[in-house]
Amino acid sequence: MNSFFIIKTSAIGDVIQTFPVLEYLRRKFPSSRIDWLVEKNCSALVASHPMVSRVVSVDAKGWKKKMFSRQTRQEIQEYRSSMKQVKYDVVFDFQANTKSGFLSSCVQAEKKVGFDSKGVAEWPNLLFTTDRFSRREEENIRSQYLGLVKSFFSEQEEEFFSPIRLKITEQEEMRKSEWIGSLQKKPLRLMITFGSKWPNKQLSFDLWKGFLEEIAKQWDVYFFFVFGGVEERGFAEKLSSFFPETSQCIGDMSLPFWQSLMYEMDGVLSVDSAALHLCGTTTTPSFSIFGPSLSSVYRPLGMQHCSIQGECPYGMRFSSRCPILRSCKLPRCMRDLRVEQLMRRFSVWADENLTSRVSN
Repeated sequence: MNSFFIIKTSAIGDVIQTFPVLEYLRRKFPSSRIDWLVEKNCSALVASHPMVSRVVSVDAKGWKKKMFSRQTRQEIQEYRSSMKQVKYDVVFDFQANTKSGFLSSCVQAEKKVGFDSKGVAEWPNLLFTTDRFSRREEENIRSQYLGLVKSFFSEQEEEFFSPIRLKITEQEEMRKSEWIGSLQKKPLRLMITFGSKWPNKQLSFDLWKGFLEEIAKQWDVYFFFVFGGVEERGFAEKLSSFFPETSQCIGDMSLPFWQSLMYEMDGVLSVDSAALHLCGTTTTPSFSIFGPSLSSVYRPLGMQHCSIQGECPYGMRFSSRCPILRSCKLPRCMRDLRVEQLMRRFSVWADENLTSRVSN
């Protein structure tokens, strides 16, 4: 086989979790063409991956909002026309919904591979696939995606997830060089990525403050607070003010540049977010806090990645994400966590991952 087409359109974290598929296909078919269909807001991220041959970007979310507009019709026609230019051996649809099924229908391919009736997000997706395979929801999401490809090829080889380096621009290389120069005399470097798209996945300011103060008492650390927008910047600067001599705030970064800086860290502390999944593509250890999503499913794979799981006080049970993740008015699974709980888990992780870095 010489050509593959991957459909994983969004969101950023989900796209990153699909990256191991690229490594698998490249290892199995070194000279193959691997194109990727993605939403425009994720296209730069996918384009930065060294194993992707071509990125096809669409504004499918915009199409849905303006379904009958002239612009939407024109963009859909342009997408259909572009798909007629290439024929693929296999399409892998990891999005598994109606939208991705429609997008897949425009692609010329002998095989269109997706999940079965229990694995799809929306049942109409089944109308657009030729080969369907099951997935085990209790498995890590990266293993679920990779399992779809391995099932198609009838292979059971052991999974292997190696780090990657996303491509950054020359300007970013210069910025990184200058930035690294300022790190030489820093103690242990911990990147704090507190932001998340969903408020119910976020920790309170007081909990972050108390947690980091306890870490600073026991370890000689320097904190790097990463922010994405105006609100997150305020959060970062407020936290940083409690560590005036041992912290700084960092913003205005592309995802590839962010990943590149993660390689320079001794550890990353995060909630369930795109930042955490980005860290999972590097060699840097992570410590993460989960609540309305299961850490066993979404945390990065590897012994260096540790997590703590908040418990739902309302008795909600779920196999991957809480069904009321977006609507829960009192997200106590995260807010009820205590500094003592975090520190007990963190201390074990730190002894296993940070001690060796200090000695080096």
